[in-house]
Amino acid sequence: MSKRILFSICGIGLGHSHRSYRLIRGLEEYGYDIYVVTGGDGLPFFKNYLYPLYNVERMEFEWKDVGLSVERTVALSFRGFYKQYKQFVREYKLAKLLDIDLIVSDSETPPLFMSRLLNIPSIVITNQLAIISNYNSIDKLLSSVMPKIWGLANSIIIPDLPPPYTITYKNNVYPLEIFPELRDKVSFIGQIIDMDSIDIYVKPHDERNNDVYILVSGPFHDRKIFSRRMIHLSILLSSRYKTYVSLGDSHLSFSYSRRNLAVFGWVDDTLGVLEDSRLVIVRGGQTSIFESILRGTPILVIPPKGQTEQLENASRVKMLGIGDFVEPDKSGSFDYIMSCIDRIFSDYQFYVDNVLKVRRILLSCGGLKKAVMEVKKLIV
Repeated sequence: MSKRILFSICGIGLGHSHRSYRLIRGLEEYGYDIYVVTGGDGLPFFKNYLYPLYNVERMEFEWKDVGLSVERTVALSFRGFYKQYKQFVREYKLAKLLDIDLIVSDSETPPLFMSRLLNIPSIVITNQLAIISNYNSIDKLLSSVMPKIWGLANSIIIPDLPPPYTITYKNNVYPLEIFPELRDKVSFIGQIIDMDSIDIYVKPHDERNNDVYILVSGPFHDRKIFSRRMIHLSILLSSRYKTYVSLGDSHLSFSYSRRNLAVFGWVDDTLGVLEDSRLVIVRGGQTSIFESILRGTPILVIPPKGQTEQLENASRVKMLGIGDFVEPDKSGSFDYIMSCIDRIFSDYQFYVDNVLKVRRILLSCGGLKKAVMEVKKLIV
């Protein structure tokens, strides 16, 4: 009888779904039976594939015009506690019914409690072990609780660079100093992709067709906020730079093109456009940053206010010299954003050299191959 793996995947945005899907594909040759539990944006994503699929409702982020609303997110999660509990019970019963051999959680906490109750080994994939910041008391509470919850898993996969090059550094490296018992469980594996398939060479920057690529991604409500601002910015940019825009909405069959500007609702070959661009503007999600690094493209991050992970990612992009970032309080100033772009292009080779250095480290991290090894270790 084939071993059975239950993937419980965060459905906020598509980053979790994409990387979990790549891991699932990497496991197919071993003949495991795969079951997927997700919700939100993840549900329509996995409906395109043949894996048995189950819907759950989990906590969602709440947004306001300036960015993430931590207070509203937490308030709604408390009000919806009973619904969350019902979903936990449903997933618990599902795991028993399917006689699951291994649980893989992509940034979901309930499956880790479930795995302990059912004595099933588990792996968690998370972008951040903790939220270590000075933003508010909620962050401080989560910084002490989250590492203990992730520690319920037998293995913790962090799709990030190893120290000292870690992108989400504060939230992944500092917790290991506070909770040293997690060190033996943690693996920094880089991005969950087949690193062997990545060409060691990148397209020369003087042969790239686009000056600036604006790549919109993330949860639906934040995409709406970011898209409005980026459309305005792209019009200004196109007076000086050849600009290409993806609004990141697969349901939006919109396209507009003029001499120095191309805007699309959705781009299928976003990696190809990245490799054909001299600079990319992103919101600050880990997936977008690593895809940019792999294509050797310097980065400008414009993170949302209140999203601690993306704020941390943005500051690390600047610290590693692979790009720059716009502080949330200045993200409404198009003149300031333009000055950041001009500054990158004025010292362009500095950023190119650094992003190629970090790229070499990323290619050596193991990626998908290492993630598959972690699964195989626990499903003997």
